[in-house]
Amino acid sequence: MKTKRIICCLFFILIMITGCGTKVDSDGNYSINSKWKLTEFAFDGNRTVLANDPEIVNKMNEDAQPKFECTNNKNCKFTLNGKTHNGTVSREGDGYRITFDDTYKPFLANIDGNKLTLTTENKKVEIIFEAEE
Repeated sequence: MKTKRIICCLFFILIMITGCGTKVDSDGNYSINSKWKLTEFAFDGNRTVLANDPEIVNKMNEDAQPKFECTNNKNCKFTLNGKTHNGTVSREGDGYRITFDDTYKPFLANIDGNKLTLTTENKKVEIIFEAEE
């Protein structure tokens, strides 16, 4: 009987741990706590879509690809060129404000479906990620 209880407890713990992946809300938007991969970026209106530019994609190996991850709706990290930038997420209106530890300029973040868009307040930089399945 004890063995069955232990097995049941371990099973429920396993379900709780594996159930912490990507979440989608009732509007079809992914959670900020998803893992995100870079799909496009723009600087001063000049947009680069990675899928349309295989030369850029070929230069990035899996470890160097820009990624964004967030945990517990608060702590996040943005990895770019092999360097990790840690930050803090806070709610702002329908979106989020992200302040990174190594820069004084915050980003505004919005999620639309499986797309996460990070934008500087002056709108000069826009980084778009797609949720990893």
